[in-house]
Amino acid sequence: RIAASESNLQNKRLKLDYDEITPCLKEVTLVWEKMLGTPERPKVKVDMEIIHAALAQGVPRQHRGEVWKFLSEQYLLRQTVSTQPPTNNTSYRELLQQVSSEQHAILIDLGN
Repeated sequence: RIAASESNLQNKRLKLDYDEITPCLKEVTLVWEKMLGTPERPKVKVDMEIIHAALAQGVPRQHRGEVWKFLSEQYLLRQTVSTQPPTNNTSYRELLQQVSSEQHAILIDLGN
C-alpha cells in the first residue's frame, strides 16, 4: 500500500500534475486552437496583439506545451538575420592568436 502511494506520488511529480487556479474559458481555448492549428504555422506571423490578448486570458493546460512551441516559432519569425557577410577583414589565423578579455579572465580564474 505504501509502495503504491509512493508510486502514485512519483507519477504526479513526473507529470507536473497541478490544479489550475482558474480554468481557461472555452472562448480563449478556441482562439488558441485556431492559432495552433494554422496551416504552415512555423512560417506564419500572427499579430502580436492577438497573441498578447490570448495570453492575458490564459493558456489551457492541455495546450501549454504546444503554446510554448508556438511562441518560440513566433519569436524566431520576428528575428532579423543579416544577409550581408561580416565586414571583418581579419584572417582566421589572426583571430585565433588574439586573446579576448573573457579568455584572459578565464585563464586568471583557472590559475594559468
